[in-house]
Amino acid sequence: MNTRLGACLASAILCQCSTAWAATLIEERDSESTVLMYIEKGKMRTETPGENGYALLDLRGRKMFMIDPAEKNAVDMSSMMFPRETGQASAGGRTANPALEKIGSGPEIAGYTTEHYALKTNGRMCQELFTSKKAFKDSGWAELWNDVGESMKDMAAAEEDADDCDVAEAELIDPAEIGWPLKTIRADGETTEVVRIERDVVVPPGGFEIPAGYTVISMQEMFSGALIGGPPGPGTVQADEQTFGIEERDDPEEEAAATQEGAEDESLTDQVKGLFQGLQKGFGN
Repeated sequence: MNTRLGACLASAILCQCSTAWAATLIEERDSESTVLMYIEKGKMRTETPGENGYALLDLRGRKMFMIDPAEKNAVDMSSMMFPRETGQASAGGRTANPALEKIGSGPEIAGYTTEHYALKTNGRMCQELFTSKKAFKDSGWAELWNDVGESMKDMAAAEEDADDCDVAEAELIDPAEIGWPLKTIRADGETTEVVRIERDVVVPPGGFEIPAGYTVISMQEMFSGALIGGPPGPGTVQADEQTFGIEERDDPEEEAAATQEGAEDESLTDQVKGLFQGLQKGFGN
């Protein structure tokens, strides 16, 4: 093989490898945590620095898995993240009377100039937004929005404790029209801000795929395993009332154990809900 041909092949291989592992990184912060989101061709990986677990999403395929390296499990959370078919979200018949008002120019955020908007519903302020159309393009969301925009609205409207402001947000905040929200300030003062958008970064080991050898389990299996005190896995079935410890008990130790199981279940539910809400922030909601 001549030297020039060899150099061309080596260059092509390096280019392919770089493309395979390159993604756009979005770093977002609120008062409690930092979230890193890697996006490439409809796939997303989201994680919080310092924590072991992370989430994988296939936005076009409407799939989501929470990866647990400690247990070597991948929990299928697709039904929670994408609870309805696209376009079937319901606001429960509520009328939010939303209004989106453009205030003017906003500050520079993460290197992008922004526009300042106010979202209101039923005469009350919901949030202020600072958006950027260029960030919408650079982040990789613009090329995905036609495919996943309705899914994002579905998630917001389907959330159990969604209020009128959540409904208004799902109805009126369209990044394709006003740009991507780089910063939001809610009426209660909670602030979420994108601090970095970086293209062509290397995705952490494992990329966007479930690691080899991991067991895929359902959310039902995860909760059942947590309640009965054993590791979840394929074949785990929904336990009956006796297994869940709901029957009458005279033994104080059994009652204490049941109370502890209930507390663990509530904690696990809070963790899953927290992840769900954190991911929604990543979608600009």
